[in-house]
Amino acid sequence: MTVNYHGLFIDGDRVTAGSGDAANVYNPADGSVVASVGLGDRGDVDLAVAAARRAFTSGAWHTLRPIDRGEILRRISEGISANREALAAAESGNAGKPISAALGEVDAAATTFRYYAGAVDKVHGQTIPGRADGTLMTFR
Repeated sequence: MTVNYHGLFIDGDRVTAGSGDAANVYNPADGSVVASVGLGDRGDVDLAVAAARRAFTSGAWHTLRPIDRGEILRRISEGISANREALAAAESGNAGKPISAALGEVDAAATTFRYYAGAVDKVHGQTIPGRADGTLMTFR
């Protein structure tokens, strides 16, 4: 059986760990090797942090309108749902858990992305109903 190598994901690209080191991931249910993953080192962490900082301050996401961000999140949710069985099988093998539990986690991930897709244009800083003896305010 061929074991897939999964490198690091830095700055939008899959890259081999700077150290060249990798570790096998084992299915705890049967001991089989699920995949091989890159072992990042300090240099890899520095590259990932710098890429994240650039993406946060000047990347494409930074300039998108909230409605466009929501559309991307909605498409991610749809992609998760469309690949539900394959993602659950991968998680079941990775964690050695029953497929029913893995399906629940995949569904929860899709639901989370769908929730935030709908929330992106609903930040208003309005007064929220609170207890009868006080007022609860939100500030942006």
